[in-house]
Amino acid sequence: RLGLVVAALSCGAACVPATRDDNGPLVSFGVVADAHYADKPGGGRVYRDTPAKMTECVKVMNEKKVDFLLGLGDFIDKGEREADDLKHLDFIEAIFKKFDGPRYHVLGNHDLAHLSKKQFMERVENTGIEEDATYYSFDSKGVHFVVLDACFTRNGVPYDHGNFGWRDTWIPREQLEWLRKDLASTSDPVIVFVHQLLNGRGNPAVKNADAGREILQ
Repeated sequence: RLGLVVAALSCGAACVPATRDDNGPLVSFGVVADAHYADKPGGGRVYRDTPAKMTECVKVMNEKKVDFLLGLGDFIDKGEREADDLKHLDFIEAIFKKFDGPRYHVLGNHDLAHLSKKQFMERVENTGIEEDATYYSFDSKGVHFVVLDACFTRNGVPYDHGNFGWRDTWIPREQLEWLRKDLASTSDPVIVFVHQLLNGRGNPAVKNADAGREILQ
């Protein structure tokens, strides 16, 4: 049985094969993490290089004919104002949409510096998923995939327009119960995506990661 949690660790893209016991390919998918697009000068990040990198990512994933492509959070970075973030999101999503297959997104804290979750989800597409769903699951070639949303404060309040501390990251009880039921509904191998870390150490680790790991185990 395959069990894997994928969290955003650094900027980059990868093609990930999930394999059968005989080491044959079961399903393959592309992951791109921490694109941080913004039309602004860089500090530690080179924000304006993101479109070229995303274009290359989509090109490679199309060439490899992966089964789907997923953005693992922090698709954009903080602009001067809300209008900038909306513009940046539309721009980078237009490149991402050039992938010739299903596409999915995981919410990251930088995505919500000037936006609500509703604003973000209205401007991206998660193939076959309800528009307002920030955590969800889907199946591909005999593997069950789960997307979690840890962009909540300790009190279960969703991140919204930067009204949060990025170290204050939690998965609410309601979502954990959904996860428990979702996992119980499938006998397929499972792969879980989340932007923040579920190892329970350091930042930005999910503060109630133990509860999430217990359900997964």
